[in-house]
Amino acid sequence: MLPVGAGSGRDTRREAPRASVPVQVHYRFDPAADFLAAAAVDVSVSGVFLRYGGEQRIGAMVHLRLELPDGRPTVEGFGRVARSGTCPDGCPGIAIQFVSLEERATDLLEELVAARLEPLEAGRP
Repeated sequence: MLPVGAGSGRDTRREAPRASVPVQVHYRFDPAADFLAAAAVDVSVSGVFLRYGGEQRIGAMVHLRLELPDGRPTVEGFGRVARSGTCPDGCPGIAIQFVSLEERATDLLEELVAARLEPLEAGRP
């Protein structure tokens, strides 16, 4: 696994485009616990915002598995809770900043977000 932004020579935080993509995220805060599942509200190469109704401290580390749509492979890595907040529809959630992901993850996530944003930028849903 590589630290997020490794090899690119750039800091991906906050500058990365985000898109609402149907990504199922399996996560666990405790290495001894089973993975739980949540729907991603949006995703980028730097992080993911999850629907999450529980309490979690800012800075908590989380093990992640992102099930990408359209036959793309699952991406695995680690993140850190950056903040808690609400989704556009008002549901509670947490923002997770990726700390380290599998080497292929950045390319896969960039492709996924670009594929979702391209029709929106062209005025198509």
